[in-house]
Amino acid sequence: MKKYKCLILLLLLSVLVGCRGGLMEENNLKLPSGLVWESYSNDYYSIKYPAKWGKAELNNNVGFAPMVDYQIGFEIYQSPMGSMRALNREVSEIIDRLVDNLKSVDRVELDGNEGYELMISYPEYSMKLVNFIIYKEGFRFDLIFVSDEGVYHDNLGIAKEMINSFKLFDFKEKGYELDENRFQEGIAKEILTSQEAISDAEYLWERLEGIHPNIYFKRDKEETKREFEQIIDILNSKFHWTKLELYTLLASFTAGVRDSHTELPINQTFQSYSFSNLVPLKVVFDNEGMVILDDFGNKGIPSGSRVISINGVDGRNISEDINGLISSQLNHWSYRRAERHFPIYFWLLYGESEEFIVEYKTEEERVKEARLKSISHGDYLDKQFKSQNNRDELLWSLDFPQERIALLTVNTFDENVINTFNEDFSSYKREMRRFFQEIRANETDYLIIDLRNNGGGSDRLARHLYEYITDTPYLIYSEILTKLSDYAVELGGAGLSDVARAGEDRVISVKKELIEPEDNDLRFNGEVYFLIGHGSYSAASDLAAVVKDFGTGVLVGQETGGVASAYGDLLRSSLPNSGLEFTVSYKHFIRPSGYDDGRGVLPDVEVEVDRIKETQVEDQVLTKVLELIDNR
Repeated sequence: MKKYKCLILLLLLSVLVGCRGGLMEENNLKLPSGLVWESYSNDYYSIKYPAKWGKAELNNNVGFAPMVDYQIGFEIYQSPMGSMRALNREVSEIIDRLVDNLKSVDRVELDGNEGYELMISYPEYSMKLVNFIIYKEGFRFDLIFVSDEGVYHDNLGIAKEMINSFKLFDFKEKGYELDENRFQEGIAKEILTSQEAISDAEYLWERLEGIHPNIYFKRDKEETKREFEQIIDILNSKFHWTKLELYTLLASFTAGVRDSHTELPINQTFQSYSFSNLVPLKVVFDNEGMVILDDFGNKGIPSGSRVISINGVDGRNISEDINGLISSQLNHWSYRRAERHFPIYFWLLYGESEEFIVEYKTEEERVKEARLKSISHGDYLDKQFKSQNNRDELLWSLDFPQERIALLTVNTFDENVINTFNEDFSSYKREMRRFFQEIRANETDYLIIDLRNNGGGSDRLARHLYEYITDTPYLIYSEILTKLSDYAVELGGAGLSDVARAGEDRVISVKKELIEPEDNDLRFNGEVYFLIGHGSYSAASDLAAVVKDFGTGVLVGQETGGVASAYGDLLRSSLPNSGLEFTVSYKHFIRPSGYDDGRGVLPDVEVEVDRIKETQVEDQVLTKVLELIDNR
């Protein structure tokens, strides 16, 4: 199957290559008068660039950019590549991935070396780029010109002049042949020596401090340093450590950052494990501990019973231990994360067991005990899925709870999640259009948009939905601050032209301009209500902040799980010895109104929610909105 997929991609490549219209075909490009050039070279190549542009280097990569407050730059990246045939496959996959944004593809020759020229447009970000991909002697070289749309054509002449000046050296004569061993990934270990564990801890801390825009926004620097030294002392206290032991130490330390996008995610770290002896309970967390929502062990534990202990461990201690591993500014979002992966967290902290002794107190204050047989992870997920509200199972859905009232449920803006359902941004747009056609056909006066279980994702999906309800210019963020560390460049979060433009402080602050909504023949003109809650996070809480700050609709429910001004755009990496995955924010997003109070988005109409009733009996927030509409 893999062979046939490659053949299909190569066929697509052969069709697209030759769609002329690339930069090298442009003959009437002009250069600014009086432009002075400088030369740059390293062990592999040379190129000229405008003398007034800034320059930033990392390994054998380089970026150039003028010191301006808009996006424009030229970057060169080098990476290992086994053969021209391998490059053909990679370019085929790039074409497949960027088919909606790709404007032209040309086979080119640059300085006597084969390659490709791709012209790409991102209208949702008002950005265009030209990417030359060149192969020589075991290496791939990417020459990238990137620019805001407004200044793109004015600078194409500079880009073409730079590309024409690019010269590759003879690596073999210089002794710079490809070292295959250098690029092999390390093998993750389940058992580590103390020195390997310490090396992983130091690797993590260097990157947390190096990448995050403000790692100390919730903790004292000296106190953090002492805490890290204690971790090193603990790791020195014995000769060997398991991967699980190291995870609990480092996850707890990272949770102290209190940024939900900076963490050791449990789902990524242990997704390949085969769990067979997990606790068969679905629970909800609150400030007093845990309440049982579902007993998957079929011992008749009543929903709403409070956990006193599990296998002798106090329920409140279980709650504190689990939430101590979860990074979040807001406790209620931490609780939601803990609920989602409760059996895995319990296994991680207290081990597996074939039987679980659960002591609990019913809502009638009766103390009882039940012995539950363990459950596999697959069976747990299956039972959890079947216990959900039908609307929670879908990516998005449309209902009409009453005449002239539409309920649009959007459970994710995450394009990775959408892709697992064989959907993409195009299908999302088609579905939204179909929904709003139905909304119009039903002569809807009131639209309710439910974001309570939306864990976020891409802001372009949130923007697309928002523009169905307004024709007024708006902001998603008033300002974005980006820290451009070397680590961020290595992990793909920033380009070297950005670093060149930022100067010595390595921080770029971009004040955002108002976004003009696109024309939309299905725009809704009635009254809009948004349902928000502790499960509304990231792009969903961003959208709620837009609604709040621009007064586009009425927010009903509870404070969002994501803060309104948040650290985000996470970078993902893994520790070299244990393979434990971690994520770090490298940007700070400020809400449209321009302030950061450390809170989530607050509803206009707050509703006290009973979690047990919410999940099993009644939808209290929806009921409240229907009452508000009835009383108009």
